[in-house]
Formats: sequence, structure tokens, C-alpha cells
Amino acid sequence: GRATSLQTLATNVDNKPGLVFIKSQAVGAGVTTVTVNTAFSTNFDNYKIIYMGGSSSGFSDLWLRLGTTTTGYYMGGSYTGYTAGAVTAASSGLAAQWSFAGIADPSGNALSVEVYQPYLADQSGIAAQFFSLGNTRVGGATFGVLNNTTSSTAFTILVSAGTITGGTIRVYGYHK
Repeated sequence: GRATSLQTLATNVDNKPGLVFIKSQAVGAGVTTVTVNTAFSTNFDNYKIIYMGGSSSGFSDLWLRLGTTTTGYYMGGSYTGYTAGAVTAASSGLAAQWSFAGIADPSGNALSVEVYQPYLADQSGIAAQFFSLGNTRVGGATFGVLNNTTSSTAFTILVSAGTITGGTIRVYGYHK
């Protein structure tokens, strides 16, 4: 009957592939870090984090940290200015966070990062596409690994310089 039909519908929704919305969090005014708790769980292995909007006190980078782990972050990336043809490489090892995960810009903040297996007791990784919303700024990509097997349920976005205000962080899980 009706109960069986509802159960079938629920099962079909649960088994649908793709991104599943987990949560959103507004960013406060004049902050240097934003922590998003209960973002990662056993429900998903891989995630998408998008932070758009608001503004910053100046042009700077957005960094990303998993849980309370403050060592073992390795990254490599490159970027180019919108009006310049030169490509600049960036890398770091055994750092306190991943740098170049996003861009803080007075025109608007932008971060788009895929996070791989942060909840699993295994190494985690990221693939980030960063871009500034100001037309005289930069865009690029970063890839990295966290050489640590700690399970994380939270992440923190940090500003390399200055502060950020407003905008919304949204977290999605890739359906297993």
C-alpha cells in the first residue's frame, strides 16, 4: 500500500547518485577564521565546499584546515593574473594548512574545493579551483594531501591577511 510506496520512494532518493546538500553557514563580520563543525561524517567519503559572497578587507588568500590538525599539509598549484599571461607556481610542504584554497577579495570571496576522505582514518586530499571576483585579479588551481590519518568532522577557512565579512559556506557530500 501507501507505506510501501513511500518506503520505495525513500530508498530511491537515498540511492540517487550525485551531490547531497549537508549544511550551510553564514560568515560573520570582520573575521579571520571560520570553523564549520559537523561537516564530515560516515555518510560520505568525499565532499564539495563552496564559499561565495561577502567581501574582504583587502586582496588575500583563503586557506583550508581539517579538524584541529596543524601540520602535514602539502600542496602544489599555479595561478595567473586575468590580464597577465605569466603563470606562477606555488607549493608548500609540512605546512599548518593548505594555502591557495580560495581568494578573499573586496569584490567578493570565492572558494571551491573538493575534499577527499576527511572523515576516514586515512590520508586526505584536496582539489581546489580558486578565482577572484575582481577583474584585475587571479585564477588558478591547487592540489594537495594531508599526510595524516586523523579523522575530521570539521574544517576551518582562514584568511592569509586581513578579514572577511559575509557570504555563505555550503557543504555537499558525494553520494556513495
